[in-house]
Amino acid sequence: MNWPRAKTILIIAFLITDLILIAAYALPGFRTSAQADYQTLLDVLGRKNIYVEAVIPQQNDDMPVLYVQHETLDEGELRTQLMRQTPVSADDNDTYSKAAAAFIKDAGLSDDTLAFKEIERAGGHVSVFFENRIGGVLMEENHIACVFYNGVIIKFDYHWFRVDDVGNRKQRTISAVDALLFFMDSVTPEEEEKIIVEKLELVYWLDEGGIDADVITDTAVPAWKVVYNGGQVVYINAYE
Repeated sequence: MNWPRAKTILIIAFLITDLILIAAYALPGFRTSAQADYQTLLDVLGRKNIYVEAVIPQQNDDMPVLYVQHETLDEGELRTQLMRQTPVSADDNDTYSKAAAAFIKDAGLSDDTLAFKEIERAGGHVSVFFENRIGGVLMEENHIACVFYNGVIIKFDYHWFRVDDVGNRKQRTISAVDALLFFMDSVTPEEEEKIIVEKLELVYWLDEGGIDADVITDTAVPAWKVVYNGGQVVYINAYE
């Protein structure tokens, strides 16, 4: 038997199989009535050494873009506000979260998109974290942290974009299955390296790496956030 020729035929056969399977997901005309055979998807990813431990969302709504503006507080007024605090009245998480939310509102950052995230306690410090959610969808990289010590905020850290306007029309977003296929094309594992997908979430994303530091307005677009291998992140534009 001509082994080199046989190996070449097998490689070509596997490539053709992969292309057919990918087409079954990527092209609407090839999709089944159930939209996705997840086991087949996992098989395709597995051949690229990509394994999914995350829950694969089954819903992707039509979504608009967001027009947002970066918020900057006056440092002098913020220092004055920090000096005039009244210590929290109790050492429970609910009291700390309410005190932090009130401080944020007085500082001028609060709106209906502010969402409580979590509280952490360490070394006598209580850190209260907030995030920005629009219609339940997280806006990436937005955060506010209030760090309490002895009942008052000693550190206020923020990176916040306010939503000024919403796009006039909603556009179709790709499915989580399609996002995983795009992700497969965007990463190149080293030989024998495994890619473990840990989380998959539809978010609003600002690619701030591509804008100047002086720019205060931008557009947030829907994107699939893929978290893998211990917290590494790739964003896949969710518009078809």
